[in-house]
Amino acid sequence: MEVFCGGDTFCLRSGGLTIDGISAFVEYAGDHYDVPKIRSGRWEKTLLPDGCVRVSDGRFSLRLSEREGKIFAVGAFRADRAFCGVRFCFLKGRTDRRFTKVFANGGTPFNSLNVCEMQAPVGVYALLKEERKESLDFAVGISEKGCLAAGAAAYKENFSAVCLSEGGETELSVPLYGRPIAEGEEILSEEFVLFEKEDLQGALCGLAEIAAETGGKREFSGGSRSGWCSWYYYGNNISEEIILENAAELKRRNVPVGYIQVDDGWSGKRGDWEANGRFPHGMKWLADRIREMGFLPGIWVAPLTAESDSAFFAAHRDLFVKEYGGDGVFGWNSLDLSQPEAQKFLYDLFRKLSSEWGYRYIKFDFAAFGLSAGRHADSSYNGLKNYRKALEIMRSAVTEDTFLLACTSPMLAPIGFADGVRISKDIFERWESLREVAAQVLHRLWLGRSIRVDPDCLMLRTAAEEEGDCFRLCTRTEAEIDTFLALVAVSGGTVMLSDKVRLLPDSRLDKFRALLPAGERGGVPVDLGERAIPSVVDCGDRAGIRTVVFFNWEDEERELHFSLGATYRVFDFRKCRYCGETEALAATLPPHESAVFHCSALREGAVGACDRMVPELRVSLSETGVFFGELKPGERILCVFRSQPRGAEGCTVTRGEGAEGLYLVTAGEGGNARIRF
Repeated sequence: MEVFCGGDTFCLRSGGLTIDGISAFVEYAGDHYDVPKIRSGRWEKTLLPDGCVRVSDGRFSLRLSEREGKIFAVGAFRADRAFCGVRFCFLKGRTDRRFTKVFANGGTPFNSLNVCEMQAPVGVYALLKEERKESLDFAVGISEKGCLAAGAAAYKENFSAVCLSEGGETELSVPLYGRPIAEGEEILSEEFVLFEKEDLQGALCGLAEIAAETGGKREFSGGSRSGWCSWYYYGNNISEEIILENAAELKRRNVPVGYIQVDDGWSGKRGDWEANGRFPHGMKWLADRIREMGFLPGIWVAPLTAESDSAFFAAHRDLFVKEYGGDGVFGWNSLDLSQPEAQKFLYDLFRKLSSEWGYRYIKFDFAAFGLSAGRHADSSYNGLKNYRKALEIMRSAVTEDTFLLACTSPMLAPIGFADGVRISKDIFERWESLREVAAQVLHRLWLGRSIRVDPDCLMLRTAAEEEGDCFRLCTRTEAEIDTFLALVAVSGGTVMLSDKVRLLPDSRLDKFRALLPAGERGGVPVDLGERAIPSVVDCGDRAGIRTVVFFNWEDEERELHFSLGATYRVFDFRKCRYCGETEALAATLPPHESAVFHCSALREGAVGACDRMVPELRVSLSETGVFFGELKPGERILCVFRSQPRGAEGCTVTRGEGAEGLYLVTAGEGGNARIRF
């Protein structure tokens, strides 16, 4: 990395990247709605003992370093007068790139903040000449020379934003959202990172890996990542009888999910977290009954806010974020975690949910409502720092095997504390809703490298599987339900069913079982940036089987192709049929449909799985035979063997159709199968 100062701008060079004309500024609220700027002056460079470079003009400074070919930067500004801050741009310069497209995150307004959370738009946008695109958290500029990733390396102290222009201009900023800045106060950015990759997927994965490293990615050790959720069938009209009825039906029909999750509707007002009259035995009693059935209990809570007519808010109004000009609550009621009493409330609540009541899956919702641009008791707090404190408290209060799912959360802030994060808006009843959710999910699959993603619940019902207590009346066709299932499968995220189980036919539950056990990682959308919604997802090779999924999100027939790069044996999962050998996949899909292909390049071993949409089989092959572990009872695997099997343990082996050497292995009850040659 080289830094050259030349008056009121400086130049930064690293590898093949050059950023010229670098300056900095702070925007603040002026009179008559104008936004004046405090601009940087003459820069001077200092080489620091740790090898970093500090560039400063006396008020503005940047600390620059290079690690593994990536530039890291932290900006600072010390105010020489008081003002109401709008934005602190600590690096504005022009790269030697021209960006034709940009991967960008939008925002959702919460309490005068703009938050990149699950409902926020995300996508790849074409840039017209001289057009600019702002993105929260980070952005990836796409040019003929490759992809430039720029954005926050951490998500702990301040919100972050990046602006890229078609002409190569880059701005790295801290949005201040009207926060009063005192004379002598120092504003700091998060650590930002800039690096180049050949393609968009590589740039996004690089950002995820940095976020995982700086946030301290959690490896969840609690087991299951699947379950049943009450919300999308019953809404908040639930009772302990409804929860236990569905749990009993799942057990009776041997659906191997892990969690039974009680969603909104179990408590009084938000803020008053005790069981209401529809749960007369209490929430601990219900958790115990769920465990007795062989499941783990889960629960919904919105802990960072309270309704204005709740008993908690009435008694503790002083614990909520205030207006700057008085003692009124700022906007939506947001718990001020800079106060010890608020910290104790949150700790005690999660201790109760997890340790006392026994819930091992906690979906904490309305997270963004705990973010506020208002006045915290500790003036060093802002919305993001308040939320990070909440995450720290929640994690410390629950048992190690409690899965924490963050909903309406800033996307990368929960890394290190939560086990999963919702990455899409709520799924609704129509096909159009599924398309909107798919656009968000498929643009955020790379996040799975830093935190487990949650693509929201599955609704497998049609109108024929609904009764008068149904909260949402679904209109999806059977083919659209299959596409819904495939989307959840390629996400590699949590798998939650949200139907009245008694009404679902066996055929529909069999399709759900094909997603279990839930996968460990998501696929790669190979046409990311080429269409509004990616249509081809490569889930990679897992124990010899590579799964590729085609989606047709359009309202007319579409032909899709994908080069495998080598010769593969191909198995059509939906048709449960061997398709022969090929180097490229091709399919013509009717509107709203999908296709799932299992592909194997192995000379011997598994070709496809009839009962697992994205197989992650445990397989070992020796000179004398093959071993399959952790199979579901009755699971069928199509295999190719060069010699005829001489015996089988824990399974049956029959000749398969389609080619010489194909055999169908059907697992017994034990979960392990051994075939001898």
